[in-house]
Amino acid sequence: MNTYYLNINQQDNSGYNYEVHKELCRYCFPYRSNFIKLGSFVYESNAILKAKNSFPYMASKIDGCKHCCHSINND
Repeated sequence: MNTYYLNINQQDNSGYNYEVHKELCRYCFPYRSNFIKLGSFVYESNAILKAKNSFPYMASKIDGCKHCCHSINND
């Protein structure tokens, strides 16, 4: 089980998406002030579902990090 976070800043290098990251991702860890904790999940798909349900106004732009959440990344 991993803990997941949502970056609340749009990423200009990935289609202006909001990205879901695992807790120990090198692109998440140093920048925690920009992240909201989603919780702990067995599957990445559950983390992105939680993010989309929690932030419906951003749902179409929520994606997984290509470095730590391969199964939910759409780049």
